Amino acid sequence: MTVCLREDEYTQRRARIRSALADRSLDALCLFSSTQVFYLTGFAFLATERPLAAIYRVEADLLTLFVPLLEREHADEAFVDETTTYDEYPGRVHPMNQLASLLADWGLSSARIAADSDGYGGGYGYVGPRLGELVSGEVTLVHDLIERMMWI
Repeated sequence: MTVCLREDEYTQRRARIRSALADRSLDALCLFSSTQVFYLTGFAFLATERPLAAIYRVEADLLTLFVPLLEREHADEAFVDETTTYDEYPGRVHPMNQLASLLADWGLSSARIAADSDGYGGGYGYVGPRLGELVSGEVTLVHDLIERMMWI
């Protein structure tokens, strides 16, 4: 079954995220949970060994999906500003290291980053570094942020 919400619903969700992050003086949000990514972007996925994340940058007001290349077409249908891909897991460069490079490119490697968990928690043999190991800034766990929004 396809779930279709109006675009303005996603816009309102994003505005609430932006406000909540600004209230906590946080620079970005990184989501790894399939439920929370879906709530914010409309992108549904099954967590496997291939890391996937949604990253929202407060200052730029940009929402990006970071997905394996095989999810590109599916991700392009989500309510995001851009999709960034990596070739394969684990690959020559681990996808989490590629995510860290993206954060650095965006000026967020030493920023205050909110996250639903300190790294990707997929199964099926996933092994990889935590987000907190890859950035010099502070990772603040806010797993309840979107969960509380989902109550409404």
